[in-house]
Amino acid sequence: MPLAKQHNADLFLFHVVESAGGSVYGEYTLDTEAREDEESLAKLAVALGHRGVEVETFLGYGNVPDELIRLSTENVIDVLIMGGHGHRGLSDLVFGSTVAPVRHRLNIPIMVIR
Repeated sequence: MPLAKQHNADLFLFHVVESAGGSVYGEYTLDTEAREDEESLAKLAVALGHRGVEVETFLGYGNVPDELIRLSTENVIDVLIMGGHGHRGLSDLVFGSTVAPVRHRLNIPIMVIR
């Protein structure tokens, strides 16, 4: 928030629905996860908006890295801030990694916050 306010920046909140329905039906999925994700994102946007920042929300569906890259590119963002889970080594092999493929395919600054 301080950076957004300091630079008079708009915030674009991205979230990717990873459920089976989201992967198969995309934006047409009506599963519980998609509805809950959309509601949570909307609530967060309202809360941030009350703090004086313009906020837009975007849902992607399916493959998280691909969707984050698509949303970032389509919205021509200046910087991407991602939450990281802090997996290391073998955990990344087991749980997969979102940050690595995104950072290798985007040509903008990326900040990862644990």
